[in-house]
Amino acid sequence: MPSAKCLADCKRSRRYGLSLLEVLLATLLLTVCLIFVITLLISLLRTSTKGEDQTVALEVADKLLTQLAAAVRSQWADLVDDPVQLYTHDPAIPTEFRAEYQANSVKVLSMGELYDVTLSVFWWAPQSTPNRNGYGRQSVTLQRTVYVERAP
Repeated sequence: MPSAKCLADCKRSRRYGLSLLEVLLATLLLTVCLIFVITLLISLLRTSTKGEDQTVALEVADKLLTQLAAAVRSQWADLVDDPVQLYTHDPAIPTEFRAEYQANSVKVLSMGELYDVTLSVFWWAPQSTPNRNGYGRQSVTLQRTVYVERAP
């Protein structure tokens, strides 16, 4: 029969230790928290990457609209046809930005014409870049009114 001192020691050790169930629950809680944090960080990285691509595409669109405004109307298709390849994230894989435009004549003036030009720049996120997986085709659109002078 165990002594009274042994029983007191056993009760005391139970008060200060953790049961297997408590350890398993703590491990489960920690695992769920870590999965949540890792998922959140991956989501933030993807959102940041998407925002950077959109910023680059807006710069490309603004540059093309400026070139269209300075060019003769007959040259607009040639300016927009060439894709722009930029290394936005991965220095080994360029991202190809393509543009499409639509020009509607707004008003014919004695010295020239006003056009509403809508320019869409789109890109396809390469599947080989892990933080862009599953994006598909992305695009941004800018619109500007352009004045084109008539030739003298």
